[in-house]
Amino acid sequence: AEYRRHAACRHSATAPVSEIAALFVTVGRFAPWGNALPRKEGSRKFCLENFATRLLTRGVGAATSPAHRSRCSQRRLCPGGGIGRRAGFRYLWPQGCEGSSPFLGTSISLSQAARHMGSTFFSQAGVTIRLHRNDLPDGLDLGRVVAIDTETMGLNPHRDRLCLVQLSAGDGSAHLVQISPTSLGGRGADAPNLKKLLADPAVTKLFHFARFDVAVLYHALGVITAPVICTKIAAKLVRTFTDRHGLKDLCRELLGVDISKQQQTSDWGAAELSPEQLAYAASDVLHLHALWAKLEGLLKREGRLDLAEACFRFLPARGRLDLLGYEDPDIFHH
Repeated sequence: AEYRRHAACRHSATAPVSEIAALFVTVGRFAPWGNALPRKEGSRKFCLENFATRLLTRGVGAATSPAHRSRCSQRRLCPGGGIGRRAGFRYLWPQGCEGSSPFLGTSISLSQAARHMGSTFFSQAGVTIRLHRNDLPDGLDLGRVVAIDTETMGLNPHRDRLCLVQLSAGDGSAHLVQISPTSLGGRGADAPNLKKLLADPAVTKLFHFARFDVAVLYHALGVITAPVICTKIAAKLVRTFTDRHGLKDLCRELLGVDISKQQQTSDWGAAELSPEQLAYAASDVLHLHALWAKLEGLLKREGRLDLAEACFRFLPARGRLDLLGYEDPDIFHH
């Protein structure tokens, strides 16, 4: 019960190391070590602190070695992170009590953890998040259909910069590319691997509300994203009995999956993104393949797949029209 209380806390880069360790101890393969911890509050916190410090700075082998306690206990800048209820996901206990979402587990926030453990973030439920700075890595193959989403500082592409591009191959993993301007130490639009994928005619890009994303990507990176599929347009073409076409509603009604939108309006321009932000960003692309499979079936059933495909082909042009100011008034209005 004590460890459950610790794990339910929000973990951030400023959280005490003892709190960070409590999360690791109670989750996954680190759980057995938790049974040997002292029961007294002071002794337990001391052991947890040293455990977390050794784990995050030296690896699992060193974490269990008392020889490193004195040296590693001085390293108190190790960041910690967790994905919990604030990100809209249920906590999964190692005894097999699983929640309704396929994404959950532990993660380590960015900063120094990236230097010790790379930019890979593993979840207990088998979902992997990889955060990349400035561009996708060389040689990455995400398949023929890639789910994509973006996070920006706001909804005006001319004013609000692109901060994050999320991608998923539909295999339960997500790649997040953090885009930073050169004034903040980033590379700006210098993302050749990402731009190559966006423009590749052999790779279909799967979005929800592609109209906004393709416009943002064109304005920020100077690349026309095509070919594309938009699950929002598909939903509007076949779900005429409702006005609920948001990603959250569609995932709940068609897939039986609840996703959180709590971090939607957070600061995506921050140099270090929180675990909650990473969880939210990943959730926006993890379900798009399954969602499109459902909607494609409905489009075929209603005889509107060809109409949907025509709409999808027009979306890159629609995005460019929006950037030129033709969204209000819309040139298609009378």
